[in-house]
Order: sequence, then structure tokens, then C-alpha cells
Amino acid sequence: MTRVRTKAALGLALAALVFAGGRQLLGSFAFHSAGHPPPPSSTSQTSTASSQQLAQLIISDGRPPTAGYTRTAYGQSWSDDVSVSGGHNGCDTRNDILRRDAVTGTAVLKAGTHNCKVVSGKWISPYTGQPITQRSQVQIDHIVPLAESWRSGAYAWTADQRRNFANDPAELLAVDGQSNQAKSDKAPEEWTPTIGRCRYAQRWVTVKRTYRLSVTTAERAALTDLLRTC
Repeated sequence: MTRVRTKAALGLALAALVFAGGRQLLGSFAFHSAGHPPPPSSTSQTSTASSQQLAQLIISDGRPPTAGYTRTAYGQSWSDDVSVSGGHNGCDTRNDILRRDAVTGTAVLKAGTHNCKVVSGKWISPYTGQPITQRSQVQIDHIVPLAESWRSGAYAWTADQRRNFANDPAELLAVDGQSNQAKSDKAPEEWTPTIGRCRYAQRWVTVKRTYRLSVTTAERAALTDLLRTC
């Protein structure tokens, strides 16, 4: 086994695929834990940008229901066969995120896997601030749940677009299983994390803006309230 140092991943760089007219790189911002908040000015600027992005999102209260959604519509789970960041690097998406989000210096990789498979490490859930010491207890959360993306526009995407979305590192976080299960496919008016609500709202808005997904009136109101706490 080989011990490697990884970059603490409660910071994420946002570069995503925009589905109208090709790709477009967006500005990036960090997702900080409660113990490492960003400078106030940075938070304020990012919150303003998020509020502006939120105002640009299409409101659709008559969206199609989740009926018709299946996980298989987004391709094989944690596929490396994608064109977003990390695609075709010889490692599945789950292990990519486990390495990225592990506390610096704690990830232990399995020998002979080309620095891919994480066998142990330590993580801090950005949703609770609690440490996770068992790899099996780490779940990878889609910031905007797949079922929610389906309801808000992904039902009309191609198979490749949905597979890219499901494996985009900018939309994924290593979290505790309890939070992930409680969240399920809920939108922010139904569920928010115990800590980091401001950053969670910012990430949600940026993902929806990047992928041109719609919001409901209730969702927009909840996000507006969350962004006011930043």
C-alpha cells in the first residue's frame, strides 16, 4: 500500500459542461468546512454572484414528476467514461472523490491500482462537520440529486449528458451516510445540511446554472433565504 498526500477536499474547483452551444468554464469557489470558513469578503462576493445566478434560473412549477426517472438513465454508476473533469483517467469516480475529499495525508491507496483505489483514510463530512474514519461509511452525494435534475430538465438530455452530470466532480461531495440518506432527492426547501448551509446553497445554484436546470418557486425562495445567511 502506498500512502499519498491528497488535497483537502472541502475545496472544489468548478468547471462544468453547459449544454447550449458547447462547454464553458465557470469561475470556481471553495466549499469550506465549518472549521475553515472563507474570508468574509469572499463569502459576500460569492453570495452576491450566487444570488445573481439564482435570479437567472428559469422558474417552472409545472415540471414533470419524477415518474420515468431511473438511476440507469444516468449510465453506469461512477463511470470513468465521461468528458467532464477526471474522465478517462483510469479510475472510477467514487475513488476519485474519496481521494480528493480525504483529509490531507490520510488516504491510503491500494498498490497496483495506479494510485486509484482508496482503501482507508479520514474524511470530514461537510454536512455535519463530523469525522468519518471508515471508507465504507463514506457516501458520495450529488449536490443536486439525480432525480431532482431529472425533474428540472435532465429528462430531455442525451444519455451522454446525463452520464457527465452524474460523474461531474463539481457536483459531488464525500459525506456521511446518514445525511445522504436523509437528503435523498430533496430540494433545499425540504432539506439542508446541519452546517455549511450558505455554501450548500451556493453550490446548488451554481450547478443548476451551469447545467441550465429550472427551479420551483418554493425552491427559489428557500435558496434566497439561505444565501441571505452568507
